Amino acid sequence: MQLNFVFALVLFAHLVDSQAIMCLACSRLSVERLDPIGNPRLESPTYLHQIAGENSFNASMDTGSHDTVGQSICTSCTFGEDVSNYWTVVLYFRVKNGTYKRVP
Repeated sequence: MQLNFVFALVLFAHLVDSQAIMCLACSRLSVERLDPIGNPRLESPTYLHQIAGENSFNASMDTGSHDTVGQSICTSCTFGEDVSNYWTVVLYFRVKNGTYKRVP
């Protein structure tokens, strides 16, 4: 019986039209070719990230033991208690003239 419920729930989830958005109350620190999780200590040549949050973000930080509270002196987020880092892939759209424009 429980398996039927799970199946019905999954089926329903696919039928529901949903949209998700993540809004951060943070200013952008920089736009860099860095990804400490995907490519630790390396620049990623294929994509850019826009980085926000605390100021100790760097390419060589160990994401497992990086002490953001101890190493940060400020944050680009509205709430000073938020010493997390946020990095998202930079998106572009193609303009009619063939050039690309970064999506803010």
